[in-house]
Amino acid sequence: MIRPYSMTMRLFLFFIGLMAVHISHAQTLPAPGARLNYTQIMFEYEKINGAGMYVVQVAEDTPRSSFDHSLIEQRDPATATMISGFEFGRSYKWRYAALPVRQAGLTDGQPPQWRGPWHFSIDSTTTMRLQLYALTVTKNDSAHNEGGLIANDGTYTITDRRGKVVWSLPRIDWQINAARATRVTDSTVDQVMKIDIRPLILDLRLNPYGTITYLSDSDIVECDLDGNKLWEKRQCPAPSEMGENGYNHVFMRMPGGHYMTLGNEGYRKMPVHLDSIFSRKKYPWRYTFDSIEYAGVDFGTVLEYDKAGNVVWTWNSEDYFDRDGSAPKWPNMEMKAHINALGVDREDRFVYVGFKDISRIVKVEKKTGRVVDSWGEQPTVGVGPMHHAAIHTQHDAAIQDDGSIMVFNNNDHPGQDSVPGVVIFSQAPDSNGEVIWRYDCDMDPSVRAAGRTRGNVELLKNGNILVCTGSVGTIFEVTRDKKIVWEAAYKWKDFPGYKFSHMLYRAHYISSLYPCYFTFTTDRDTLTKKSPKFKITIFNKGSEEDKYEIEVSEPGEKRGTNFLDVPVMPDQSIGLESSAMEHTKPHQIVVTVHSRTNPDLMRKRVIWYE
Repeated sequence: MIRPYSMTMRLFLFFIGLMAVHISHAQTLPAPGARLNYTQIMFEYEKINGAGMYVVQVAEDTPRSSFDHSLIEQRDPATATMISGFEFGRSYKWRYAALPVRQAGLTDGQPPQWRGPWHFSIDSTTTMRLQLYALTVTKNDSAHNEGGLIANDGTYTITDRRGKVVWSLPRIDWQINAARATRVTDSTVDQVMKIDIRPLILDLRLNPYGTITYLSDSDIVECDLDGNKLWEKRQCPAPSEMGENGYNHVFMRMPGGHYMTLGNEGYRKMPVHLDSIFSRKKYPWRYTFDSIEYAGVDFGTVLEYDKAGNVVWTWNSEDYFDRDGSAPKWPNMEMKAHINALGVDREDRFVYVGFKDISRIVKVEKKTGRVVDSWGEQPTVGVGPMHHAAIHTQHDAAIQDDGSIMVFNNNDHPGQDSVPGVVIFSQAPDSNGEVIWRYDCDMDPSVRAAGRTRGNVELLKNGNILVCTGSVGTIFEVTRDKKIVWEAAYKWKDFPGYKFSHMLYRAHYISSLYPCYFTFTTDRDTLTKKSPKFKITIFNKGSEEDKYEIEVSEPGEKRGTNFLDVPVMPDQSIGLESSAMEHTKPHQIVVTVHSRTNPDLMRKRVIWYE
């Protein structure tokens, strides 16, 4: 028999329960008064008991506007729904209501009981207002391209396939630096002001976990859509023998939650026993920091960090080059050991590093740090196995599911009208770097002569390839039969007497601003001994498939976690039956759901047991 609680105790437990539900589950997004930096918005709202469907209305927030003439009305069975098509520089208001099960598919019945309205605005960023850059779409074959969104660091934005900005990097203290520079055109020297925008943003991407990563000058940053920093590693003062004073080129979040980037060891502490004629010859460039002598070197490093910012794995390109040879140092060098590309296989067993200046891709076994293979030109430099591959001054090292390696082949031969392009070559031991597929970016010779640096490539889900040509200034999607199905031209605007020196570096695809996103509900908020069963329904509101882990915990007991191995597709749901254990006292039951794609994405809901 359950012993009745006093009225005071029952009220106390009731309010504690309400607070727990509010803290762990209830939220309204966009938050009231929010100032957003994106136009593709996930609206989220509290559960209403008995709802068979929710309806969301959005209207422009002006003195004369009303919901009778709403801009958008959208229905969704979940407590979240994504809506696109908003405009920067506008203010909006929104509200929602529940439709009972019997009305969910109908327009008649009782009038909805609206909750809201809430107000939000979408602000243009400084770089957007200055209109210093443009991304102009010149081809958009929507029937054959992958669709979705494209992130590019040249504009600090993510755009749709029409070239319209849907997200812009916020919360940045932008600075415009101007310096007198010379520009030679047709043998005429023009004095111009060379303009740089700082911080310099590189490798901007929205990863499958729903967060943004990028390099900011030489810092590496992960943030949410609103620009709030979730993880950051600031460059340290020189010198750093791991290269942490010079992060460069690549920064990415790994599936397991770690982060990988590239560094550059520019200084090496000189041991006393090496201060000899031999070491002076090997390390002719010397620097002093805090009365300690360092040698100038130029070794690239690969760095892997955990969530706490600790280095958990590192590799130095000196391990590939002859340690007894001349330490590479620009400009007097036999080789340049600076790394400019990074790739990792799906099993996280091998890391692939690219050396643009010696036209080489090197495969490193993570467990041992040993070089197990390499491909490219100049087989006389470096240690370990070497295969020829038809690549020259390449960027990127994208590892495909079949093991082949894809690069953007800059093919930059100074003074020659050579053609850059995409090269996919085999890493099978007996193939000797056989080219499986290639595409030549046969552009206008005057454009090719402008310089070929930077660039990257990505394999899309439809089998097409997204290509960023870097300094050439184009991004395009090409099919395997070499048909361009989407193309955009990037350009910074020049004004009389001024020239902006910023260039495009990399571009990345993502299906939406919310690749990984879910909500869940329970069909009951209160359970009893006579009626202890309840149903959990998870709604995948992201644009990518996902799997989930569900945990139900009660006082003094933690049940095993349920792993739902069935993938849930976008805009689909999955249900699971559960039941409360028999107890003699009122208590709370906590339901926790984790995304398998992004374990950091977790939601809780509290159910009351009487």
